[in-house]
This record gives sequence, C-alpha cells and structure tokens, in this order.
Amino acid sequence: MPLTVFRTLCLFALLVSMPVAARAAADDARVVAASAAAVQQLWSAELLVSDAATPPPDSAAWETVQLPDRWRDPARYETGVIGWYRFDVPAELAPRAGERSAAYLWRYNMVVEVWFNGELVAETGSFEEPVTRNWNRPLLVDLPRSAWRGAGNRLDVRLRAYPHYGALAPVFVGSRDELEGAWRLRSFLQNDLSLALLVLTLTLAGVGFALWIPRRDETVYLFFALASLAYSVFSVNLVIREVPMPGETWWWIANSAIDWWAVLLALFGFRLVGLVRPRLERTLLLYGVTATTVQAAVDLPTFAIVCNLFHLVSLLICGALLGLVVVHWYRTRRGDLMAFALGIAWIFLLACHDLLMNAVVKVEMWRYGFFLLNLGAPLVFLAMAWHLIRRYADALATAEIANASLGARIDEARRALAASYAEQRQLELAKAAGDERERIYRDLHDDVGARLLSLVYAAPDDASKSLARDALRQLRELVAHSGAEPSLASELAERLGSETEERARAAGLDCRRETMVGVDLELNAVEAWHVTRIVREAVSNALRHGEANALRFRFVVAADGAIDVRVADDGRGLDDASRAGRGLRNMRERARELGGTLEVTEGDAGGCEVRLRMGAQDVAAAAGG
Repeated sequence: MPLTVFRTLCLFALLVSMPVAARAAADDARVVAASAAAVQQLWSAELLVSDAATPPPDSAAWETVQLPDRWRDPARYETGVIGWYRFDVPAELAPRAGERSAAYLWRYNMVVEVWFNGELVAETGSFEEPVTRNWNRPLLVDLPRSAWRGAGNRLDVRLRAYPHYGALAPVFVGSRDELEGAWRLRSFLQNDLSLALLVLTLTLAGVGFALWIPRRDETVYLFFALASLAYSVFSVNLVIREVPMPGETWWWIANSAIDWWAVLLALFGFRLVGLVRPRLERTLLLYGVTATTVQAAVDLPTFAIVCNLFHLVSLLICGALLGLVVVHWYRTRRGDLMAFALGIAWIFLLACHDLLMNAVVKVEMWRYGFFLLNLGAPLVFLAMAWHLIRRYADALATAEIANASLGARIDEARRALAASYAEQRQLELAKAAGDERERIYRDLHDDVGARLLSLVYAAPDDASKSLARDALRQLRELVAHSGAEPSLASELAERLGSETEERARAAGLDCRRETMVGVDLELNAVEAWHVTRIVREAVSNALRHGEANALRFRFVVAADGAIDVRVADDGRGLDDASRAGRGLRNMRERARELGGTLEVTEGDAGGCEVRLRMGAQDVAAAAGG
C-alpha cells in the first residue's frame, strides 16, 4: 500500500503539471486567435529609455522594438533602468455599449505603470529600491471608456527594469471578457497555486526535520528536509512582491537556493539508495559553496549569465542522480527507487524547460510559456515525504516490537536472577544450618556419646546395657549421617528394612519386610534423612508402646516415582496420649517438609499402621525446595 501511494503521487506529479500549463497556454493562444475586432496582440512598440515621470513627448528619441523585449544590451541599461513603451491602439477596439476594454500584460519584469491617452490607469509598486517584484504576476488593466478617442489612442507602459533581467512580453488589448479568463488562469497558476505549493514544501521541510530529530543517525530525513527548505526559499521568489533588501541581494539568495537544492537532493538520493561516497559528497558541498560565493561576487549583468551556467551544472547533477538511481533500481528492483527515478526524471525535464525558457533560447517558448518546475516538483516532494513517513512508521513499529521483545527478555532475566538469588540464599541458609548441625553432632558425639558409653559399662543388668548400647548406636548413626549424601530409593529401602528387622528381632518380635522399586529414583540428603527419621520413630513407637508380637515393614516405589512406606504392628495400637505426643507431631512435620502425607490408622492385623505417601511431583517439589 505505501509503495502504491508513492507511485501514484509521482504519477500525479507527472500528469498534472503539463496539462495545466498547456491549458493556460491554450487560453493565451485563444486570445491571440480571437477576432481582430475583439482583441489585438501588440507585437511591436516604441521604446525610450528615460526616467520621466509622465509619458515623454513624440519629439523624444523613440526607437522601434519587437516584443518580447529583453534588457540584455549593456548600452541600454547603462543609459538607465527605466524605459517607456508606447503602443498605438486601433479605435475599433473601443468598447461598445455594455462592454469593457482592457490591456493584458501577461509578463513584465519588474514593475510597471500603465497610461492610456495620458491618463494613469494602473501602477504596480515602487520604482525605487527595493523595487516591487512583479515578474511573475500578470496584470489586467481596465481602459476607461471616458479615455478613449475617436482616433490616435495611445497606450504607454513605464517599466522599471534590472540590467539583463528587464523584459516586456507582447501586450493584449481588447474586450475584457475575452482577456479575463486567460488572466485568471495565469494568476491562479503563477501566484495562487505557487503560494499553496510553497506552503506545502515548507510543511514537508518541517516534516523532514520532525522525522530526523528523534533519529539523528538517519540523515536521509535531514537531507530531505534541507532540500525541501532550499526549494522553498527559491519558491518564495515566485510569490513575494516586497523584499526588505536590494534586488541584487535577493536574486543571489533565490538562485543560490536552486543550486543548493540540487546538491541536497543528490545527497538525499545517496541516502535513499544506500550509497556511501564521502569524497563525492564533499565535492558536491564544495560546488554549492563555490556557486554561492561566485554569484555573490559578480555584478548583476554578469550574475545573470553566471547563475544560468551554475543552474546548468545543477541540472547535470540531477541528471547524474537520475542515472545513479536507475542503475541501483536495475540491480535491486526496489519499487521505491523506481518511483524516485520517475520523480527525478520529471524534475529534470521541467528544469530543462525552465532553463531554456529563462535563457530565451526560443522566443516562442517565452511568448506563451509558463515556468513549470514550481508546479511539478512540490508534488514529487510530496510523494517522497509520503514514502519517508511510511519508512519511519515501519522503522518505529519494528523498534517497538524489538523493545517489547527486549523488555520481555529483561523481565525473564530479572526473574531468573531473582530465582538465582533466592536459590543462593537458600543454599547459604542450608549451609549455615548444616554447619550448625555439624557442631551439634560433634558435641553430641563428644559429650553424650561418652556418657552413653560409660552407661554401657556401668549398667546393672543386661536389659539396661542393651538399652544403652541401642541409644549409643543410634547416636553414632545420627552423627554418621549428619553429612548424608543423596541416596537411591533401592539403597534407602534396603538400609531401612535391615535396620527395622534387626531392631525388631533384638526386641523379640517377628519382622516381615517387603521392598518393591519400580523406578530407582534418587532422593537427596534431606529427603532420605526425613524418611529415615519417620521410619525409626514409627518402629520405636511399635517397640515401646505397642505390646506387639510382629512387625511389618513395606517400602514401595511405583513406576511413576510415587513412594509408599508403611510400618505396621499387631499390638494394642496407639492410645490418645500417644496420638497427641511429640513423636507423632514430628513425623507429620517431616512429612509436610517432604511434600507428602502421613496417615496413622489401624493395621490389617490390628495394632497401628503408620503410612508415608509421596507422589512423584511431591518428590520433585521437595527436591527443588
């Protein structure tokens, strides 16, 4: 869609300029073709270079000139810069009843007064510096009915000219109704439309700067803005009438803007194509500085020649840029380059036309012609601006997506870092707890162990000695497993089964143990420790309080990793005091830390059954905790 709009705008620029100008030229031609009774075009006049304030007498040194007349002869403007043109107007052009007659001056340079039969009928501005600039403004002047004579009607035009730039085109005289259409259309194209297009190019320059300021590294926007601004400075010359400076200074500013526009347009094209040529770019900038400096240093007659030469070079720069863009389009087949090439080609053609017209290479071009560059170039700039805006929007959308992705990655990294910190904190706490346990275990071994050993030797009977030995053995196991490592389920089941069977037989009980390991998963040191303490406490309760004859131990690991551990006896079961005791509370607390459940119920053979269950997810959660 954006590329389609870009191409459409370029095509619009191609199609609009010529037909509109052709329509205006056709209107002028229609005026020429009008019947001699209605309108006449005055191709010749008598000229007198004089600063007289009123029409000079017939006895002055008048000379006949053909129109369009250009003030290029140094002998003329060295005599003066004000000239009087006089025209004989046929009496048959006098208005009939209900009609009006007029004189139509469609091009003059720079300011005029119009007199008809000795009566001032129009003045267009100041003849003194700064001179009012009317070079691009057509003039339609009513010729009062009261001023007409039966014969010998005379139209006098007083012209303030600039050396080499002064000019007067053929003058139309006749019915105002026949002349007004051509005057209105030319006024619209040369003045009203030019003003609107000036506002457009200034707006585009602002858009370019607005796009460049937040993205300083994208100089394509900067050079587009500068090129639009340079063209706008030149366009001011098409619409402004009063300037606060001498004409020579203003001409230097306006014509230098044209050369800078060509330079900046080329630099913009380089950025759009993606071409990096620092030496060539410095050469172009040097050319712009040279053109501006040279034009500032010469007098106005020389300036008129020099500026056209520099404009020719600027035109060649546009032609070279066109060739460069076409070559890159051929290599890349990028649609935006094709549209840009079309726009540059159209600008090149319009600039060629205006340069030839300004140099009056062919008089017929100047008689009915229009300067066309100001009508076509702004539309091409509008197409370029649309493309740049879409390019900027696409880049912004891409950046926003990248920022969102980056933000998500940052959040993910922040969460991972927080988890890492939490894990590190847990490790630090676990290490501190482990160090503290080691200290306690050492104290138990050195102090309580020594006392229990003394109790073994000092016990009065075998039962007391057996009890003391059992306590000493558990203490040694406790100390030995204080730094326990992860254990496989099969190893833990075998170790607990053997220990339970040994303790049961030492107490005179039968013991039946059952071990089934569907998947030999690994339990970490904390899990193995908690399971061991639960089983030992359950066995201790059965031996001390159950009054049992037999003990059953069952350790099952299912295929899905779930663990089921049971210790059951056939004794009298747990009374209320035992159920509320500290041992059972400790077992339940250990089961919660494992993420499992502890059930105390009546066994199949009566007595009490303690059952620890841990699902596969419970084991994994306990391992992660």
